[in-house]
Formats: sequence, C-alpha cells, structure tokens
Amino acid sequence: MDPLPLSNQVVKRKLYSFLRQEEDEVALVGLSGSEVCDSSYLIDRNGFPFFVLEFIEAGTMDIILDNEAAKLRRGGLLCYGPSSMISMTVPEGETCTKHFIAINPKVLDEIGSFASLMSEGTRVLIDRVPVIQVLKFINLISDLANRSDSWDALSRMIDALGCYLLLTPQEKRSELEGAGEAYRAITRFISENFMSLKSLDEIADKCGYDKSYLCQLYKRYATVSPYQQLIRMKIGYACILLETTDLKVKVISESLAFEDPLHFSRVFKQKVGVSPSQFRL
Repeated sequence: MDPLPLSNQVVKRKLYSFLRQEEDEVALVGLSGSEVCDSSYLIDRNGFPFFVLEFIEAGTMDIILDNEAAKLRRGGLLCYGPSSMISMTVPEGETCTKHFIAINPKVLDEIGSFASLMSEGTRVLIDRVPVIQVLKFINLISDLANRSDSWDALSRMIDALGCYLLLTPQEKRSELEGAGEAYRAITRFISENFMSLKSLDEIADKCGYDKSYLCQLYKRYATVSPYQQLIRMKIGYACILLETTDLKVKVISESLAFEDPLHFSRVFKQKVGVSPSQFRL
C-alpha cells in the first residue's frame, strides 16, 4: 500500500522516494513530488501517517485545514500532520502547480528545524514564501532522492529548508486593502532585492515611503519589522549557500551585503543558533 494516499486526479506528477538503509532492508522514510492539478483535483483527508509540507508554485488552491478555509496562491505554503483534517481543491477553470514533501514520523526528530516547523501544529503562510529560493531547495532535495545512500545529505537539505521557512515572516490574518497594497508592494520589493539591500533607510528611500510609515504598515500587517524581514531573508539564503556550495563565509557575507564577515557571523548565530561554520558541518 502507498504510505501516503495520493490523488489520481492530476494532469502531471513527478514522485521521489526518500530511502534509508536499515539493517537488512531499505526503508521508505519520506516522499517528495510535484503535481499539476486542474479543477477535477480533490484531496479530502482525515488523518494519515505522514507530516506534509505543500508549496504552491503557480495557480490557486482552495483549502480547508482543520475547519479553517484559505486560498493559497503562488508562494503559498501549508504544513499539516497525522492528526489534521485537510481538504484541497482547485477552482473551476483554473490549474495549480504544487510541490510537496512528506516525512515519516519515525525520522522527523532527525530533521531538527523541519520538526520545529511541524511541532507548531498546522499553519499556513499565505503568499509569503519566496518562490525562487524554495524551488532551489526542492530541486536539490529531488536530486538527492531515490537513493538509499543519500539520506544523511537529504536530511540535512530538508533541515536547511525547515530553517529557511522558520525564518520567513508571516502575515497577520487581515484584509489587505488600501494601505495593505502598499505593504504587499514593499514586501515584494524586499523579497526581490534582499541580497543588495542594507538598511531600513535604504528600503524606505527606494520604495518612496517614510521609514516610520513602513514600520506602521508592518506593525499592522506583519509579525516582524521590515528590517527583520530583510535580515531573515538574508540569513535564509545564506543557509542555502552554506548547504549547497563551497563558498567561503567571507564571500557569502559580501554577496549578501553585510558589513563584514564578523557582522554576518554574529547575525547568523543570533538567528540560527550556530555559527556559519558549525551550520555547514
């Protein structure tokens, strides 16, 4: 039996297995995949054995997660576990491209930050996850899948993705009209330019707003300040570079416009809990 019930109502699917050698057998400890879905797509689950992360690359998905309805668009992400009730459909006449990662509970504790992401219960990050950065993680995870000798590297990559998502600011649940549109424009600007931006003053100047107004917008619509969003995105991307490249810490620091490697290392440890060198081990 397939350990994760998958919908047959998909236009296209790619599926990858997470395998681990255990004594005399190869065990399935997780799955990942991508699906292109049309309006015939339906998932209606009331408990199943895996922890799941779903990420919307394109299109729209209507969900009801533990009796709470939401509409996920590009950049939308949700997490749910074995005790969750989840319904997922695609609006009539539309299509949706999504990715998922499913982890067997018996190995969840081996993936520290991913476990932390799941331990907070069901959650939805609506239109708030940088698509390009998350797709880089997903592609790297897929490249390591389907091999029983790659679980150590694969679990570290999933852990890095969890760390990145934990650092991603969440919106407060409120209607984004009027001033909210300005807030959305600012968050998009930061997401697209975080590598080169250095300060709140620079964000305010390039967005054409007073910095105190920026802070008021974020206080109303977000759970972090605009500068905290900037730093979290820098550190999240640093996790990708540390995990997937051999670039020196100094080079990563410069590419993310930190004052110097010491400043970068200090901020990284404050956010992640370990130094960049320790994270890479």
